[in-house]
Amino acid sequence: MKAIQLVEPGSTANLTIQDISIPQISAGEVLIQVKSISINPVDVKTRQGGGIFNDGGVNKQPNLILGWDISGIVTASNADLFNIGDEVFGMVNFPGVGNAYAQYVGAPAEHLALKPASITHEEAAAATLAPLTALQVLREAGVKKGDRVLIHEASGGVGH
Repeated sequence: MKAIQLVEPGSTANLTIQDISIPQISAGEVLIQVKSISINPVDVKTRQGGGIFNDGGVNKQPNLILGWDISGIVTASNADLFNIGDEVFGMVNFPGVGNAYAQYVGAPAEHLALKPASITHEEAAAATLAPLTALQVLREAGVKKGDRVLIHEASGGVGH
């Protein structure tokens, strides 16, 4: 399979397309043929040497595959949650190594949801980090069904 790997932190010039093995999955995981990804500020920060590069020596890992937000089709499953052929999306292995910039991604099934048939893979991949962050804020604030919320100056993915 093809994957975009980061040779070393820096500019986009440090991203290279490589042929690597399809990931092997463990119990509770699925293998996804990636149809779309989304790129967020955390991807840029990590590419430049921040993020996971400052956590536990991950920066010593050669040819890191960036990305966390994916949408695709399950091609193998070692989990009860999904079957081969299911269309799924999610933010995988965050804040660890997501390996999303690849044709196939192995991921914990619990990091995924079924993609609604009414949206495209592109829309699903874009509906991960920002909406999950907004949901987390609402849950932390104790907002319940029926409550009204006023959001001032909403902008960016989380705000809208």
